[in-house]
Amino acid sequence: MTTIADKFTDGTGAGDKATLKFWPPDLRDNAASNAMVTKKVITVPVAADGTFSVVLDPGHWQGKLKSSLQHGTLADEFDIIVPDSVDDERLFPLIETYTPAPAPVVNEARQWAEAAEASAATAEGLSTAQDEAIAAKLADPDSETRTTANSIYAPVDLAVNPHDVGYDVWAVLGQSNTGSGVGLDVTYIDTTDGRIDQYANSSSSTYFGKIVKGVDPLMHQGGLGGVGFAMTFAKNYLGAVPPNRRVLLVPCGRGSTGFAPSGGFTWDPADTTTSVNLFNLAVQQISSALAAAGPNARLVGVLWHQGENDSGDTTVANAYAGHFDTLIDTIRTLFGKPDLPFILGQMTPDRMAEHVAALGSASGYPIVNAAHIDTPRRKARTAFAYGPAGYYNAENEKIHYNAAGQRILGRRYFDAYLLALGNVLGTDPVSPGAVTVTQTSPTAASISWVRTPGRVTDYLVEYKVGAGAWTTLTRAQSIDNTATLTGLPGVSTVQVRVSSINEQGTSSPSPVGSVTLVALPAQVTGLTAGTATPSSQPLSWSAVSGAASYKVEYKPNGTTTWLTAATVTGVSHTVTGLSAAAPYDYRVSAINAAGTGTPSTALANVSTAPPVALLTDVGVSAFTAYGTRKLSSSYSGSALKVRRSSDNTTQDIGFTAGGDLDTTALLAFAGSDSAYVDTLYDQSGNARNLVQATAANQPVLVESGVVVTKNGKPGIKFVGSAQNTLQGAFAGLYAAGAASVLGVDTIASTAASMAAYSEGGSAAGKNARYTTLWWSGAGAPVLNITDDTDVTMKQVVGTALTQNGTLHQVSTVDTGTQISLYANGALSGTQQTYTRAGTLTIARTCMGGIVYSNGVTAIAPFTGIVSEVVSFTSALTDTQRQAGQANQKGYFVTP
Repeated sequence: MTTIADKFTDGTGAGDKATLKFWPPDLRDNAASNAMVTKKVITVPVAADGTFSVVLDPGHWQGKLKSSLQHGTLADEFDIIVPDSVDDERLFPLIETYTPAPAPVVNEARQWAEAAEASAATAEGLSTAQDEAIAAKLADPDSETRTTANSIYAPVDLAVNPHDVGYDVWAVLGQSNTGSGVGLDVTYIDTTDGRIDQYANSSSSTYFGKIVKGVDPLMHQGGLGGVGFAMTFAKNYLGAVPPNRRVLLVPCGRGSTGFAPSGGFTWDPADTTTSVNLFNLAVQQISSALAAAGPNARLVGVLWHQGENDSGDTTVANAYAGHFDTLIDTIRTLFGKPDLPFILGQMTPDRMAEHVAALGSASGYPIVNAAHIDTPRRKARTAFAYGPAGYYNAENEKIHYNAAGQRILGRRYFDAYLLALGNVLGTDPVSPGAVTVTQTSPTAASISWVRTPGRVTDYLVEYKVGAGAWTTLTRAQSIDNTATLTGLPGVSTVQVRVSSINEQGTSSPSPVGSVTLVALPAQVTGLTAGTATPSSQPLSWSAVSGAASYKVEYKPNGTTTWLTAATVTGVSHTVTGLSAAAPYDYRVSAINAAGTGTPSTALANVSTAPPVALLTDVGVSAFTAYGTRKLSSSYSGSALKVRRSSDNTTQDIGFTAGGDLDTTALLAFAGSDSAYVDTLYDQSGNARNLVQATAANQPVLVESGVVVTKNGKPGIKFVGSAQNTLQGAFAGLYAAGAASVLGVDTIASTAASMAAYSEGGSAAGKNARYTTLWWSGAGAPVLNITDDTDVTMKQVVGTALTQNGTLHQVSTVDTGTQISLYANGALSGTQQTYTRAGTLTIARTCMGGIVYSNGVTAIAPFTGIVSEVVSFTSALTDTQRQAGQANQKGYFVTP
C-alpha cells in the first residue's frame, strides 16, 4: 500500500474545509459508471492546519488516478501517478497534470512559483525555478568539465508549477552548421522529446508557420537537411527548468550566408538594399512563434552559429565583430530584453586550419574566430562554445560538423549558456577552475583552464619555474582560455595559476597546475629487420629510456621523402602495404612530451620477398587465368598485347621482377596516346587466350597517357558496348560438372545488370549461357545457368554491395548440385542447391558481357574495370578458396 501525505498552506481554514477525492481512471472516464464511481470515491478530510493523509491499497489504486480537491463550491482537478511501493509519498511531486478552479488552492509549490514570477528573473524571461537550479550548477567551478556536465544534464528535481505551463522559446540563427551534420540516427540517438517542439520555418513544407514536433533535421529557413546542435542543447536545457516548461525552437538557419551580402541574402540588420534580409525574417519568425505559442511563452535566448561565409577574406572578416554586436543589440531592443542570453559556437577547427593552410595570412577565419571568442567580453549575457576537432562530414567537407560533432557542440552550447547567465556587468570576477599544463617541446608548454561563470574581460596568467618567483606571462588581452609558455629552461618543474579580470578588478588565483619538463629522448639503436613477406617488413629495436612511443618511417630506396608507417608504444612493428621484391629504407624515432628524438641510423636497401603467385596459394591448376599481374610462378609469357591508338601498332607487355604489370614499358610504348587490349593471355598454361581483333571494340588499358587503375593497380576498362568484349572460341567450366571462379572487378554504376565473365553458346538459335561473374541491377553478385531454349535452370543472387567504382573480390563455387557466392571473402546471400536439367550447347568464353547464338553481340555488356579472373574446373575446397580470396584481397586492397 502507498501512504500519501502533504500539507496545504492556504485554501483551508475556518469555514473553508477542503476534501481530496480519488477515482480509478476507468470509472472517472465512464459516464455510465456514476453509481460505481460514488462507491469508489475516497474522500480525505483536510485538517484546519492544511494537513491530510490517505492510504491507497495495492492493485486498482496504483498507477494513474484521477483526482480532485474540493474547497467550498470550487474544485481543482489533476492526475497523479501513484507508485507501486510501501513508502510514504508527498502528493504534489506526484501530480502529472493540473487544472485549477477559478480560485485554486495554493500549495507550497504554488507559493514558491508566485514568488518566482515576481522576481527580477521573470522580467528577464526566466523563472526563479530556472535561475535557482542553474545557480546551483554555476556554484561548481568545474561545471564545464565532462564530469560536471554529466551532472548538469541530469534532470533537476524541480516542483511542477501548474500555473506557469508554457514554452521557453529559443531562436536558432546562422548558416548551414545550424543543421547539416551527416549521420542522422532517429532510432537510437537523435530521438524526439515530448517537451521539445519547433516553429516550422521551411516555406516549402506544409508545416510552415506551425508548431510541430521538434526533430532533426529541423525545418530551417534554408531547408537544411542534417543534424544540428539545437536539439541536443534543448534536451540538456530541459534538465534546468521545471517540468511545466517546454522548449520551442525557432530554426532560422540558411546556408552560405553572412553579414556580407551573398546570393541575395544578408544577416546585417542595417542592410536595406540586399534582396532578402535574414535578420528581419528571423525577427518576424520569432514574433510569430511567440504569438502561436500562447500567453505563457517567453523568448529566453538565441543560439547563433555563423561566420564561414564572412571568413573568405580579411576585409570582410575585420568588419565581423561590429556587425555581430549590432545584431545582438538590435534583437535585444526589438524584443525588450536587454539581457537576453546569446550563445554562439565555434566554426569547425578543421575547416579553419584547412583554410589558413591554403591562404595563410589572407584567410579571414582567424579574425572571425577571434571575434567570436571575444564576444562575451564585448557583450554581457553572451558566451562562446568551443567546437570539437575531428568531427566533420567528409575530407572534402570539413566546413560542416558531422552528427556526432553537432551533438557534442549542443552540449557545449548548454555549458556556455550557464556561463552566459553569469556574465553580468558589475559583478566581481570569479577565479578560474582547474589549470592544465602540457609540455609541447623541450622548452615550451601549452596552458588551458576551466572557464567559470562570471564576467571576464581578460585573464592574468602567472607562472614560475622551480622555486623561483611568480612571473606574469605577457599576452594580448583575450578571454580565450588558453595560452602558451615558451623559452622555458628545459628539464624543470613549471607551475601556472590564472586569475580572472573584469571591470571590478582581479579575482584570486585559480588552483595551481604544473608540469615537469623532460628532455628529448635519446636516439633509437638496435634497429633490425625481420623476415619479409611480399608486402610487409617486420622491424624491431631497443627500448629508449623515457620514451612514450616510437615513430616508424619508411621510403622506397633511392627516394628522399620519408613516410610514416605508424606510431607505436612497443619496440616492434610490421610495415605493411609494400610492393613485392622492392628495396626500402627504414628508420625509427623515440617520442616523449618534449617531442621527437633523433631518428635511428637507417636500415637501407632492404628488399621485400618476391610475390607469391595466386595459383601457388590456391594449389590447384587453373582452367584459365587472366590478369594484370603474374598469376603463376611457372608462367613465362606476357600479360597482354596492346594496340597503340596513334598508329595501331601492337606490343606485348610483360611483368616486373616483382610480378606487377610492367607499366613503365606500357607507357613507354603508349606515350601520350591511348592503348587498347588486343589479346589477354591465359597464364594457366592452357593457351586459352581472349582476343578482340576489331580495334573499335577493344577495351582500354591506357587513356591519353595514363594507365587505367583501381586501388593503385592496373585494370582493363570496358565501356558497356555490346561489342566491347574479349572472347575465345572455347568453354569447359559448365561441361566439367563443377567449377569455381575467383575474380576482382568493379562496376561503374548499378543502373543495369552486367556480366564480367561468362560462357555461352555459339550456334545460331542456341541461347545457353553459364555466367559466373555477373552483377545485378542492384549491385549484387549473381550466378546464372540458362539452357539452349532460353529457360533459366538456376539463378542465385547474393547481397548487394557498395558499387559506383568500389573494387570487389568476388568468388563463385558450383559443385554441380550447390552454388555458393562470396564477396570480399564472405558468403554473399545463401548457399542454394539445384538439379542440372536441359541442354546447354556452350562453345565460347567472354569477358565483358554474355555472348551466345551468333557469337558476336553481347547481352548484359559490362561497364567498369576487370582486374583479374581465374577459373577452375572443380569446386574449390574452403581452404583453397580462402587462400585465393586472401591473395586477391591483399594485392588489390579490396574491402
